[in-house]
Amino acid sequence: VRHVFPNSKPHFFGSSTNGFATQLSDIDCVVQLAPSDEAELLGGAGLATGDDSSGRVSHKARKIAAEKAAQVLSEAIRTKPELAESGLSVDELIVEARVPLVKCSSEEGVPIDVSFNNTLPLCNSRLLRCYSELDKRVVLLGCLVKTWAKKRCVNDAHSGTLSGYSYILLLIHYLQKIGFVPNLQMKEAIPEELHPKVGDTELVDGVHDVWFIDPKCA
Repeated sequence: VRHVFPNSKPHFFGSSTNGFATQLSDIDCVVQLAPSDEAELLGGAGLATGDDSSGRVSHKARKIAAEKAAQVLSEAIRTKPELAESGLSVDELIVEARVPLVKCSSEEGVPIDVSFNNTLPLCNSRLLRCYSELDKRVVLLGCLVKTWAKKRCVNDAHSGTLSGYSYILLLIHYLQKIGFVPNLQMKEAIPEELHPKVGDTELVDGVHDVWFIDPKCA
């Protein structure tokens, strides 16, 4: 990624970071595009600013930048000799989707999905990580459910079934219902003035409330 977008930073999320990894898990990576890389992809400053004259990149422009970034990365992996040493091969380029995606594989056959400017999953992974650290039995049960779904080919949202992430959410909801784990997203559990001290109160993309109680901060 740094060969193609030198100013941007890749982040890992999903099973590789949320505590629910199995031997069958893939690797998920999101690239947070730097303003300079976004401007280059967008071909100038015209699309790069929002309608409110704030200078911030608009949601539409960020989506266009992500689509172009996916195309550029896919082409670079296929054609640039300096990237051949990475051992990656492109399996599929998905541009016409809510989240543009480059689906790759490593030399060992590990699936690797690369997306751009899609930071919400980073927050979701941190939330699941906290649940996984509450009790090791949560992880064991979660990995069992994911392995069951994988073996029966019912773990692919693109083909109309549930993703591994969705199965873990259902499991956590069940464990909350039976009183095995607390609801870390229950704002009523602590005084409002303490919310910033135990969780992130900033909205992601100005819309998504990702606040939860981080036990390490509580």
